[in-house]
Amino acid sequence: MDVAHILQKMKIGDTVGSCSVLAALSHIHKQFEVEDSHENCARILENTAELLANAPLSWLFPEVNIDIRGQYLGLVKSFTRYAALPVCDTDSGTLPAKNYEDIPAKAQAVCTVLLVLSLQIQKTLEDQNSPAIRSLGRTLAPTYCIFSITHLQEQPWTSAASRKRARELLTSAVELTGNRSVQELLSGKIDDDQKGVLGPVLDTLKPELTKMGIVIIRHLKKLERVIVEYLEVSDAPEEKCRLSILDALQKTIQIAWPCMEKRMGLLTQSLLRFLVDISSDSFPTQLKEHLMTEASHCLLLLNHCLKGKLQTLLREVDSSCVPDPVLMCIQKVTAAPLSISC
Repeated sequence: MDVAHILQKMKIGDTVGSCSVLAALSHIHKQFEVEDSHENCARILENTAELLANAPLSWLFPEVNIDIRGQYLGLVKSFTRYAALPVCDTDSGTLPAKNYEDIPAKAQAVCTVLLVLSLQIQKTLEDQNSPAIRSLGRTLAPTYCIFSITHLQEQPWTSAASRKRARELLTSAVELTGNRSVQELLSGKIDDDQKGVLGPVLDTLKPELTKMGIVIIRHLKKLERVIVEYLEVSDAPEEKCRLSILDALQKTIQIAWPCMEKRMGLLTQSLLRFLVDISSDSFPTQLKEHLMTEASHCLLLLNHCLKGKLQTLLREVDSSCVPDPVLMCIQKVTAAPLSISC
């Protein structure tokens, strides 16, 4: 279809020369946000796909700067919200299948637009391999990734056709970033400092991640058992797992502090046993100090949550039976003021 006709149909302008892509994207975005009719939204998506497919690449991607990246990203996010899943406010955590009836068709329509945009970005990269265009691809990739993964699963809100489109979109996201696989897209390249899209994805999810505290409280008994058992398993030489477990324990104590008193004995024994084991292992000095510092911080947090009760317990430890490095950690806890915030 003629580009001028598409612009006229969308009430944007008469020719690509009559308005900038920035103005066109802004117009489409505003128009789409105020629409509440499914038919009108579907028409906007269809027209946008036609515009992206037929407009000159030089018009779609002039000098790509932060403003254009922002407009493309804003429009893409607006489109993906159109096919978002309905909010579930039932106690069971599920909704009747009929609540998802219109989602597959919406997801297909959104995928079509995003795939056209992705194709045009890739064509531009083939022509000029511009760092600015590559940056645009990386900017859009996290949103593409979240949306496609949501809609490629076999769930009540997907159909065979929508899942096929979602898989195509995920493949497109991989290609947009110059990666070779979904794993590389998410985690980055082993031989490269560039991280995958998980960083931006986590930024997007950060408000939701605060709900983890509820999950920790609900499954505290299981989590406690996992933490205690993991602290007994060495993963030398780097001890990344046990460092992660200590970090998890610190967060657990801070989140579930009202539940710590009845767990004081088990957690204290586990941490002291861990300190003794570490003090006798032949780790590099720096790693050993790091592990013992993190374990000591767990004890400090635990003591604060227990309002000093752990200090009283640790003062009864027979110092003649304790290795010097462990004794120093214990003394650090017993001498600390109750100012460590939970």
